[in-house]
Amino acid sequence: MDEEKLAELQKEWDRFLVSSFYEYPYAKIVMTAAIFRKEHQDLSLEDFNRLKRVPKNMHHFHVTVQRYVCAFLPKIAATLWKYNINYLDKLTEAVTKLNSDSREKPVDEFTKAQEVLELRRSTYDSKTATLKRVSLRKRKEMHGRNNQWHVTK
Repeated sequence: MDEEKLAELQKEWDRFLVSSFYEYPYAKIVMTAAIFRKEHQDLSLEDFNRLKRVPKNMHHFHVTVQRYVCAFLPKIAATLWKYNINYLDKLTEAVTKLNSDSREKPVDEFTKAQEVLELRRSTYDSKTATLKRVSLRKRKEMHGRNNQWHVTK
């Protein structure tokens, strides 16, 4: 594919990505890319992968459009959050001018790992507290004064 056609496809992909960010934020990026490729039937997978800002590795494939842009294209995300879809043409031009490509790993990888650990820890603590309450209730039922009527004093 020649460079002129590739540049035109890049503009179309950028527009599609920006519009999807606003219109379909919770759609999977893989499905979004598949829809784009289906609209451009003559676009092979190799040519699609030559474009910038397309999902390319395993970290990209299972996230939503909004998560993909925010985690792997942080400069673009900062701009997109400031505006809305009414500025679609200007935003598309700005994104196309950028020479950036999607990151290999998410920007907030460390933060995300910390949050997952915190969720697991709080779940564990919650289960532990529930087990303690249950065991104390059972102990009180067994040894409480109201349950000892059968004992002679």
